[in-house]
Amino acid sequence: MKKIIKEVIEVIKNTINKEEFITKHKTNEKDFTRKRKLGFREIMYFVLGFSNSCLDFEKDCFCDVFKIEKVSNAVVCKARDKVKFTAFRELLSVTQQFIPAQNKYKGYNIIAVDGVKGELPNTKEIKDNYKLSKGCLYPQFHAVTSFDVLNSKFIDAQIEMETANERKLVYKLLENHIPGKDIILYDRGFASVDLIQKLEEKGIYFVARVSKSFIKEINEFTKQKTLDKTIHIDYTQERAKKSKVKDVKLPYSFDLRCVRIFLKSKQQEI
Repeated sequence: MKKIIKEVIEVIKNTINKEEFITKHKTNEKDFTRKRKLGFREIMYFVLGFSNSCLDFEKDCFCDVFKIEKVSNAVVCKARDKVKFTAFRELLSVTQQFIPAQNKYKGYNIIAVDGVKGELPNTKEIKDNYKLSKGCLYPQFHAVTSFDVLNSKFIDAQIEMETANERKLVYKLLENHIPGKDIILYDRGFASVDLIQKLEEKGIYFVARVSKSFIKEINEFTKQKTLDKTIHIDYTQERAKKSKVKDVKLPYSFDLRCVRIFLKSKQQEI
């Protein structure tokens, strides 16, 4: 495990030190062109190492470790503002590939996709961009993440302001998804005909909890006593129009395996 941690740290250091990475992720072209106490690399290390203590304590410890002359809070915040959030997204994408997925299910990675909401600091700058949702005292973000459940590591995340369209964020996750031997798990609400088509096109296996009203063929399955059945579904131009199905290449035919699962509460899931 120590060897893996060292390798990941080296990957982070090598990535941050690349001029191409710096140019790509600084806010303005002129940022970090002059010699400062906190350059691009230093502020990246500072943010990555932040342990959620007060800023005064964090910056003083950081300056001691990196042998940098003490700086003010304003200098830290100013330098931090010059780095785009995309830098951290790329680091997540790069580093997760170097963390081995040792635990698998019959040779497959099990990746769960789900949405999450969270509160942000109640500052004027944030409120100008992240509006207060109804009934909330603080600005909120909305994200959809993909997570390797057997190896406890995040694969990717898409973050939006306030209430977002989770299905659209799922499509963005799929665009960034690196093909492999994966089974992706989706909770109820994510499944749609266009998502199934996109997964089929990428050759990705999936398991999705669905509602009874998802597709009429599934609704018919719920009324039967069958526990496990493969159903065939055809989508023509006419059916897609009636069902208000969009973003699907038509005509489209596909098979779904429907499985009835009984919970301890005696409720059933499809």
